[in-house]
Amino acid sequence: MTDMNKRSTAVLTAAILATVLTIPATAIAAPAKSIRVSSYKGSTLEVGERSGLIIGPSGTEYAVTSSDPDTVAVEQVLTFWVAVAKAEGTAEITASNSAGECGSMTLTVISTTPTTPKIPYTIPWRDLPERFGPWQSVYRRFRAWTKAGVWEDILTALIEQDLVEETTLMLDSTTIKVHQHASGVKKGDTTRKPDGAEGA
Repeated sequence: MTDMNKRSTAVLTAAILATVLTIPATAIAAPAKSIRVSSYKGSTLEVGERSGLIIGPSGTEYAVTSSDPDTVAVEQVLTFWVAVAKAEGTAEITASNSAGECGSMTLTVISTTPTTPKIPYTIPWRDLPERFGPWQSVYRRFRAWTKAGVWEDILTALIEQDLVEETTLMLDSTTIKVHQHASGVKKGDTTRKPDGAEGA
């Protein structure tokens, strides 16, 4: 019977001890009203995008801050708060009231700009990258393909495969005729005609 009494006493003591230890913890962690923070456009924004913040409960004045204002800035417009995505990254938006209650959300900012460098549409023949070889060879090949109609065949094939629209044009400035004043003829010299110009 002593064994049974010892076990009963140990179980009873453990139960009392567990109850006594949890009561102060429950009193300390009394449920406080938390502030809800969210964004109209969700938790991901694109660079340059703005989104209204939803903060609740309503009817209270809040102070809203961003952990990284260079990534996401917050602005107050009348009684509303707006998040402005400025650069790629992540920022935590925190709203607090005068009672010390606070809530937060994390906003992620992404970029939609292409990461490939922009390539100019036109460059002088002499400025071609070296990987294409001597510019004179590239120019001769280009002119030969132009005379043979290769470029028209390529454009026709692209149109047939619906890769470009029919209204797409390929122009080379060396084949475009210009007015005589734009072609380097001196003022008053009407005897010299630009290359390819027909005589009157």
